[in-house]
Amino acid sequence: MSFRMLLPVITLLVAALPATAEKFRFERPLMGTRFMVVCHGDDRDRATKAADVAFRAAEEVNATASDYLP
Repeated sequence: MSFRMLLPVITLLVAALPATAEKFRFERPLMGTRFMVVCHGDDRDRATKAADVAFRAAEEVNATASDYLP
């Protein structure tokens, strides 16, 4: 999917955020750097689960694409 097609979707999702949305930031060392996931919402547990899914996906990319892992 091209960025031009994705931009309206992102815009609508951001516009649909509740006014009381909190910002949750999660960081882990990954891929030789600090990997950060930022979630906006009103439920910390849900944001934590979403960040865990993102970190697992990044770990899969790292395991597949890395040329320095054994």
